[in-house]
Amino acid sequence: MTGRVDRPVWILCSVACQSHRLTSLVWLLLMEMIYYTAAAVLLYLVSDWILNRVEIRRGARFENRTLIFFAIILVLAVALFNLIQHLQPATEPAAATADGQSEQAAEGTQQ
Repeated sequence: MTGRVDRPVWILCSVACQSHRLTSLVWLLLMEMIYYTAAAVLLYLVSDWILNRVEIRRGARFENRTLIFFAIILVLAVALFNLIQHLQPATEPAAATADGQSEQAAEGTQQ
C-alpha cells in the first residue's frame, strides 16, 4: 500500500516543481521584455536630447541629422543592452540526457 501512496505524491511533487520552473521562466522572459522595451524608450529620449544639445551648442542643425541620431542610439543601445543582460539572472538550461532529450522532456514522456 505504501508504494501506491508514495508514487502519486511523487508525481504531484514533480509536476508542481515543473510548473514552478515554468512559471519562473515565463516571469523572467516577461521581465526581460519589459526591461528592453523601457530601455528602447529611454534610448530614444536620451539620444534625441543629446543630439539637440549638440546642435544647440553648434548653432545649426546637422545636414545628416538622422545618421548622427542613429550613431548615438547605436552606441548607447549596445552599452545599455549589455548592461541589462549582465544584470539579469541567468536562466538554467535544461540538462540533456544520454539520448539527447532535455531532462524536462524526458520526465514529461515518462508520466
